[in-house]
Amino acid sequence: MVNDSFLTVAVLPIPNMVFFPNTDLPLYMADPRHIQMVQDCIASGRLMAVSLMDITSGHTRLRNSPRAICTVGEPVVLSENEDGSIKVLLRSHFRVKLLTLKQSLPYMLYTAEHIPDQRCESDFNQDFGLGKLHGLLKRWAKENIDDSTERENFLNSITNAKEIVDAVSMYMVVDSEIRQLLLENVHLSERVQMLATLFTNSFQSEDIHIAEALKRFESIDKEELPRKVAH
Repeated sequence: MVNDSFLTVAVLPIPNMVFFPNTDLPLYMADPRHIQMVQDCIASGRLMAVSLMDITSGHTRLRNSPRAICTVGEPVVLSENEDGSIKVLLRSHFRVKLLTLKQSLPYMLYTAEHIPDQRCESDFNQDFGLGKLHGLLKRWAKENIDDSTERENFLNSITNAKEIVDAVSMYMVVDSEIRQLLLENVHLSERVQMLATLFTNSFQSEDIHIAEALKRFESIDKEELPRKVAH
């Protein structure tokens, strides 16, 4: 499916939630529409995307709409409760760009396009702070995963640079807009540098001043850059 240029995905927008490749996302669902979405995806083999929901409107986005860049995964029902609610584990596959809304009700279906990383030789030849991030992730796992077997399995499952970066982005970055910026960046080395800059003091929370600076920089409209530089 990854080799297909386009695919149809079910989309679940969630406020403050950015889902990354190489991670798993547990979900509790009580809304009948969302339960149907999961059931339909499992029955048809369709992938399901979790996208950051826009809670404010702008000149290019509508309120409560999903962000275009998001991650798709395969839903697995872990348990069904007596009240009809379900617990789901969404196992990530890859990053996509949502293109065209095909269905709004009872849940959203979009045509989407797979968005891979752009390969750069420097991504594989230099560290850029990756060792620091791996160390931070190990400290995070030690303090947040109580069960030693689960902790060991989690750390053993992270075997390469992309998995380290995605795990740090998903589990350790608090600011959802920064997580979205990381997801949208297709250069591994740049994501490593962003994260290494955010965690300047080797603590397990990002520097809020650096986070705000990154967001302000990224919010500059590219079409207005020549005018802003000229003046």
